[in-house]
Amino acid sequence: MRNFFTKGLVAGVIALLLIANPVLAVGLNGDFESGNDPGTFATLTAVNNTDITAWSVDTGSVDYIGTYWNGSNGQRSVDLNGLAQASISQTFATTLGATYNVTFDLSGNPDSLSENDPLYSPSVKQVSVTGTGGAPAVYTFDTVAMGNSLGNMMWQPKSYSFVASGSSATLTFASQIPGAFGPVIDNVVITEQAPQCNATASGSIASDTGTTNATDSLAAVLVSWIHP
Repeated sequence: MRNFFTKGLVAGVIALLLIANPVLAVGLNGDFESGNDPGTFATLTAVNNTDITAWSVDTGSVDYIGTYWNGSNGQRSVDLNGLAQASISQTFATTLGATYNVTFDLSGNPDSLSENDPLYSPSVKQVSVTGTGGAPAVYTFDTVAMGNSLGNMMWQPKSYSFVASGSSATLTFASQIPGAFGPVIDNVVITEQAPQCNATASGSIASDTGTTNATDSLAAVLVSWIHP
């Protein structure tokens, strides 16, 4: 029974090493807490504005929110319509073929103007999310249906994923509506799901009385027994 148990243990350890699929956090400043102090809020214009640490305002203008309303994680957040619809992005290192899972919280600016005002925005806020190598996805937040307010933004969790096509990727959030009252994002978290290995391990045990090597064509691991 001892030999059977320890050999089974080794096989299990090898298999785990071969098929392990670790999750690694990547990306920076997803809560937007780091950057030039926006006060109540600050309107940041493109091109390549980097007032928000690790993020670039690439098109249009955004409102970098300070105390105007509460973020979902910390105080700050980003309204993707400053004086016009805008996009922001962050570029980070990736592993070719790895899956990147993006979670974020979505709300919408609850302020509004008359439809005749050039800065008017519809109540249904829309944001497109794109990662290099992946298809874009559009997410919506209806401020009328949700009934959010400056005191309660009614944040909603969203998720997006893409497979990296190279050694780096750019994650972009882009407003899809006109005007000055857009979709609002916060709490962006990017995690890497390493490529899955489905190989089956097999090998032989030279000894079960001490420390030995268990090997096959794909792995070589040092094993320490749990009994004398």
